[in-house]
Amino acid sequence: MIRRLFIPEGSGNCGDPQIKKFFKITGTVFAALILLVAGMFVYVNNGGFIKRHVLPAIADTLETTITVGDVTFSIFGELQLNDLILGDAAEPFLDAETVRVRYQLMPLLGGAFYVDEVLLENTTVALKQAADGTFIFPFKLPETKDGPPLESVPEFAVKGFNIRNLEVRLDRAAGDETPAVAAVLQNLNVSIPKIALGEQINVTVTADGSYDDGEQLQATFGSLKISLNANLPKDLAIKDV
Repeated sequence: MIRRLFIPEGSGNCGDPQIKKFFKITGTVFAALILLVAGMFVYVNNGGFIKRHVLPAIADTLETTITVGDVTFSIFGELQLNDLILGDAAEPFLDAETVRVRYQLMPLLGGAFYVDEVLLENTTVALKQAADGTFIFPFKLPETKDGPPLESVPEFAVKGFNIRNLEVRLDRAAGDETPAVAAVLQNLNVSIPKIALGEQINVTVTADGSYDDGEQLQATFGSLKISLNANLPKDLAIKDV
């Protein structure tokens, strides 16, 4: 026996103008959303976004000036700033040729911090002190806020932490009873292969420098090398921040 399926006239007619209109509107909205998301991704996922929006916002918060040459940024895991200057360009607080951070995006979305590289290269930091020893910064220091203590540290691991060719200068103004001081710590290199909870940390520091406070003391030193080994407990907790 052969049975025939009866379909009422007009049912399932894909040529219905209303259905065509629905699919046309849906397709247009979907395409517009794809273009919007793609446009936002392209706009954010580049160094220009950091240079035009992020750095000026940080500068406004610190009430200072931040200038930078080239910026390379990928939301998937890399930020590099070239020729970064913090403060007045004539007498900057910080002048860094290269600042680079490479990180892992997916763990970050889950609240864990995994960094594959931190590099600060060919940088000068200029510190200034008043005669009473108070440091003078060309930016507003963040205000400390009272809040609950940090009971635990988020899961994190930092690999390839390197500071290369850092120079730190200190100038202290002369007071009524104290001489002016000029100190320089140069060729400072810091190498830390890995920083992680529950693992040993190996730190190597090399530098040379000089100290001058007039007639009282003048000294120079070179080939300073310090090696440190320490362990971060896996259950590290910070009670006072």
